[in-house]
Amino acid sequence: MLRRSSPKKLTKKRKSVLGKYRSMFEKEVAEKLGEDVEYEPDRIPFTQPAKKRSYTPDFKLRDKVYIECKGLLSAEDRAKMVWVREQNPDLTFLILFQNSQVKIRKGSKVTYGDWADKNGFQWADYRSGIPKDWR
Repeated sequence: MLRRSSPKKLTKKRKSVLGKYRSMFEKEVAEKLGEDVEYEPDRIPFTQPAKKRSYTPDFKLRDKVYIECKGLLSAEDRAKMVWVREQNPDLTFLILFQNSQVKIRKGSKVTYGDWADKNGFQWADYRSGIPKDWR
């Protein structure tokens, strides 16, 4: 079952505003990245312990380089990103946080950016702009 990043159902009105994107954040990032990137072009297989699953990154920047846009980085998302990267060492995953200073959970001192650093992910904060070498 495909999970949406937003708990809201995509109504006809919302679908017309978002087009093919699942959130306004992804749509805005697509506009800034330009026409040279592909939106959700590939399904990358990975195995969650005791479950065979697949992951669809948000953007394909170039061969074997993907961008994942994260407004919310849930515990499930954190585990999935680690599994996908471990099981696909030939691929590069760049994480673009809507706000990298958000704490991973209430009361934690660890931010999204801290988590990405600790887990060896290249990342950027959208508020600072999309890095030029990501375009």
